[in-house]
Amino acid sequence: MKGMKVMTQKINIYYAVLQYIPSQIRHECLNVGIAFHVPNYKMSKFVSARNKQRIARFDDEWDKSFFDITMEALHEDLDFPTTGKLTKQAINVFFPKDDLLQKDSFDYLRRKTEYFANEFQFRDVACIVSDERNLKTDMENLEKTFLYYDRPKSKRITTPAAKRLLKKSLKSKNTDKELTEPQIKGKFDTKSIIDYKLGENYLKVTSFDYAENGVRAKELKSSLFDIRTAVKDDKIKNLKIIVSEDISKKDKYESKENQEVFDDFNNEIKQLNTEYNSNIQIVSLQEML
Repeated sequence: MKGMKVMTQKINIYYAVLQYIPSQIRHECLNVGIAFHVPNYKMSKFVSARNKQRIARFDDEWDKSFFDITMEALHEDLDFPTTGKLTKQAINVFFPKDDLLQKDSFDYLRRKTEYFANEFQFRDVACIVSDERNLKTDMENLEKTFLYYDRPKSKRITTPAAKRLLKKSLKSKNTDKELTEPQIKGKFDTKSIIDYKLGENYLKVTSFDYAENGVRAKELKSSLFDIRTAVKDDKIKNLKIIVSEDISKKDKYESKENQEVFDDFNNEIKQLNTEYNSNIQIVSLQEML
C-alpha cells in the first residue's frame, strides 16, 4: 500500500579472517584470506589474497608452493555452491555441508576453521547484519577491509563505505550499548565532525590512503582541524580515529611517503593528547569489526 514502509529481510553474514603467522615467537601476522557463510542462501565461499608480492615482503622465506596448495584446499572446502573452478567439494563426514549451511549460527565457520594452527590461523568468527539489497556490497566491503592491499588505490574501500560498514558492525555486536550519530558541528561546515558515539567513545572515520597527494593533504588537514575543534570546544575526551588501512603491521604502508604521513599525523594526535589531557587513539577499521 502507498505510504507503507517496505521491510527488507535481515541477512546475517558470518565471516572469519585467515592470517599468515610465519613465526610463533614474533607473532607478526598478515591477512591472507577471508571466509564467508550466508545461511539464508546456503552459501559459503573463501577469498584468498592475490597480492603475493606483499606476502613476500612480509616474509622473505615464505613457501609459495605450500601457500598456493593451502589456499586451493580452502577454496575446495569452503566454496559452495561450486564456482566451477574446482572439480569436487570437500565433505565433512561428521558435519554434513548442507545441514550446517542452512543453520543461522556461527557453527559452520567455526567447524571449518577451528583446526587451523601454526602458519595459518583464522580469527574468531564474526557477524554483521545485512539485507538482500546490500548483501553483495557488504561482503565486498568486508573483503576490501581485510584484504586492503589486494586492490589498487582507486578500487579500495572508500571512507563513506567504511562508515556504513562500521555502523552495521557496531549495531550487530554492541546490543548493550547505544550507537548514536552526534551532531557536533565544525566551524566551517554544517555536517557533524564526529561520525558516531558508542557508549562513552566518540568515533571518526578517515583515511591516509588517497590516489592524489593533494587530496590526501587537504583531507588530513581538515580531519586534524575537526579533531582539535572537538577536543577544545566540545570537550570530547575519548575519541577513536578509525582508518581503513591496516596500521598494525611492520610494513604499514606500501611506500615510505605514506608511512611518513601516518607518523606526522600520529605525532599531531600525541600533541593534542598532551595539550588537552585527552584520549585520542588511531585504530584500523578491521580492529573495530
